[in-house]
Amino acid sequence: MAFKTLLSIFLLSAMPALAQTAEKTTIQIKYDIYSIRTSPGPEQVITSSNQDTLVLNGRNSIEQSKDMSVGSERVQMQGSTTLGAQTSLSGNTYGWRVGGPNRLLYRVSAPQNDIIASITVNGKSCTFQMVNRLKPGFKEYMQWSLQLKANATYSVFRYSNLSCTIQ
Repeated sequence: MAFKTLLSIFLLSAMPALAQTAEKTTIQIKYDIYSIRTSPGPEQVITSSNQDTLVLNGRNSIEQSKDMSVGSERVQMQGSTTLGAQTSLSGNTYGWRVGGPNRLLYRVSAPQNDIIASITVNGKSCTFQMVNRLKPGFKEYMQWSLQLKANATYSVFRYSNLSCTIQ
């Protein structure tokens, strides 16, 4: 249930442009996370490599599988959700929506920050962007930790090596 609600993530149903070209479209995104957790259980640096596979099936639903590596630990999850649906877990609200004729947006609204992911499709190629922005008045990021299965705070939380492919 946590993956279905948290990452309904990270990340789709058919956008109008994709729905016209194929009944089923698969998008794969990859990214790395660099973070410094301050609580609970402070860790100097946490890095993870992530690969999400999103299947747009043309029926307004998104199937998503996630493969994440944190050090020697590997986490795999899968789930599905409806495009436009919002889900909440421990003060975090998230979900995918259409952001235009060729764009999907994923947003996590956490207590102290917002994560915004964007996939833009151009024919058979795509671009992927992802940012984590602090809300006014906050100096640390707070969001769900898959490792801890609880909210945690981070002094640094950023994304790098972002890529997107259409299969």
